Amino acid sequence: MTILNLLFLMTALQAAELPSNSFTVGRYANNNNDSYLDNLNLNKMLSIPEAEALEVTIEGETEEGYDFLVIYDSNKKVVRRLSGSLDETFTIRGSSIFIHFSSDNRTTKKGVQVKVTSSSLFSEIKTRLIEVTKTVLKEGTRKVYVKISDKLNEFKQLHTEVQTQTIDRVIEKAIAELVAVTQTYKEIAAQTEEVMTIHQNQFKALDSLKEETQNQIEKLKQDQQKYSDLRASAQTKQADTSLSAVDRQKEKFAIEVYNGILEKLKKQQENWESFDETQRLLETKLKDYSEKVGLLLYFLGINAQLYQQAANVALMRKEHITELNNLTDLLELQKIITGIANQEEEIRALLDNLQRYSE
Repeated sequence: MTILNLLFLMTALQAAELPSNSFTVGRYANNNNDSYLDNLNLNKMLSIPEAEALEVTIEGETEEGYDFLVIYDSNKKVVRRLSGSLDETFTIRGSSIFIHFSSDNRTTKKGVQVKVTSSSLFSEIKTRLIEVTKTVLKEGTRKVYVKISDKLNEFKQLHTEVQTQTIDRVIEKAIAELVAVTQTYKEIAAQTEEVMTIHQNQFKALDSLKEETQNQIEKLKQDQQKYSDLRASAQTKQADTSLSAVDRQKEKFAIEVYNGILEKLKKQQENWESFDETQRLLETKLKDYSEKVGLLLYFLGINAQLYQQAANVALMRKEHITELNNLTDLLELQKIITGIANQEEEIRALLDNLQRYSE
């Protein structure tokens, strides 16, 4: 066995050691400026016993598109497949994750560090809810309606010029603008099916989160009933004069412990119920937002057809460019865009409120 092969074997064995709470490769492992090696194929489990969930923090850099870090949950389901510049923090259900790191036989970068810390079921559900919400917003219209707004302003200016100047002076610009607006609207409207599918998938995820939240609330109620029964039993025993003073003292201590547990369970239930209320309000806002996005995409698709016909007519009979004034009222488009922007602000305000929740 060559020294190089021996080094590969030692590295692989080190990465497959007993579970720990961190994984490092490259300069993160060597504490120097060395990058990781070529042809690596490393596996490791990170674990924190008894944890309800794990907060996973990843940083580093790999050769983008060629060297990969793959994170699996405890059921061996892929959670993340990462490459390139890495800077992520997320939460995974369960007390363990599995890591696979691979590099090809060429360029390498500085490496990767993965750490896990104990988290809670509450944090895991909250994190997923935030991710779902951001996905809906990201696949909504933030970039889209900025682009539309730019075209809208240009189109309004075109209206003004058509009304205040002779046709000969604006005809070429007007036709070019009509064609450009048509193309922009077509491109955006073409995203309709993709965007709406993404939204629907996120709403399914929201339904799952709501169910998990309700299950947790029900579990807390059952736990409270259990400890209420235990406290009642202890109170009955404490009142039993046939017991020795020591046994009655034991029951007194037990009652105090049960009271403390019940107080904590009650606070947890109140927190989960408040979280559930915010979650349901957020869902309502997101669905309203999605409907507005769908309306906007439909509006653009319809108007793209109208503007295309106007451009065609203008190209054939340039005096008909004055029919710009007969196109669909741009104020309606502005109203839809403004409604979406306002809805997004409300959703982001709910997200900020959600961030403050803790178990």
